[in-house]
Amino acid sequence: MKIKQMLIYFYQVLKDDNNQIYDINGIRSKISSNAEKLLNVIDEKDQQSECIDEKIFSFLNFISGYDTPRYEDNTYLYNNIDLEREYDMLGNIDLLKGINLEI
Repeated sequence: MKIKQMLIYFYQVLKDDNNQIYDINGIRSKISSNAEKLLNVIDEKDQQSECIDEKIFSFLNFISGYDTPRYEDNTYLYNNIDLEREYDMLGNIDLLKGINLEI
């Protein structure tokens, strides 16, 4: 599967999930765990961070922490507004370096 497909999948699943309750067995936790695994795979393939756009790393880091309350406010879980903001920061996803890398 390509990185592009995974980013879109993570975004769509989390966008459809409106659950604002922390649940270690919930979809937020599963997607966050998958994003963290993807970050590790990308790190192994791209040791020098030369082939992958930093915006991809930024979005995946956000998703990997999506299931955890914010540091500043222990009761606040990220929501669709936060997700939309981070996804929009990717810009035109087709122009990102490494977006079509097969994982």
